[in-house]
Amino acid sequence: MMMKMDADLQRQVLEELRFDPKVSEVYTGAAVLANEGIVTLSGQVHSYAQKVAAEEAVLRLQGVRRAINDLEVIPRPEEIRSDPELEEALQVVLSWNSSLAGTSVVSTVDNGWVFLGGTVTWDYQREVAEREAGQLAGVRGVTNGIAIQVKTLGIENIRSRIAEALGRSALVDSLRIGLLVSGDEVILRGKVKSWAESLEASRIAWSSPGVRSVDNQLTVEGDGPI
Repeated sequence: MMMKMDADLQRQVLEELRFDPKVSEVYTGAAVLANEGIVTLSGQVHSYAQKVAAEEAVLRLQGVRRAINDLEVIPRPEEIRSDPELEEALQVVLSWNSSLAGTSVVSTVDNGWVFLGGTVTWDYQREVAEREAGQLAGVRGVTNGIAIQVKTLGIENIRSRIAEALGRSALVDSLRIGLLVSGDEVILRGKVKSWAESLEASRIAWSSPGVRSVDNQLTVEGDGPI
């Protein structure tokens, strides 16, 4: 029975990769393995953006508990850039993004791999910087070491803000999510119906001022810990 479920999930992942125009090309270069809800992607793609989009396509499917992204980025010959060229292009796109105004994001490039550092105020700014870096042709990977410089808020203040936001959301069942705040760290526990719901709960937790880290321990309904 489990083998049949794995085979069905593998088929759904391949169909989703073929369906999504952002990653349809990945379908021909990726191998998919499904094992008890854990999906592993392997093979080669031409850009880091494709690698990220493929993982996002997997995580939005029902029955997926986790995605292991082992896709290797091999840029097309005409898209290969030297490290100084990539660094210069990255500085331009980061400086032109209004979401990063007033931040102190720094970057280095080594053999096509981008390393991001510095500080920002919000987690979404970390995501913006990583996305901008990953969209550049020739980038093979991104390591995001940007730190969040948080505002000082009391634990109850942080907890109440997140709890209220979870309660407002139409995408999560806040009654099934346990919320623990320790200093500037938020821990999420409980069961959710899908990986997408888990990601939304994380996004909400990260959106509160005063949060430096989020430990998402939520599990997908019907599955054990992963």
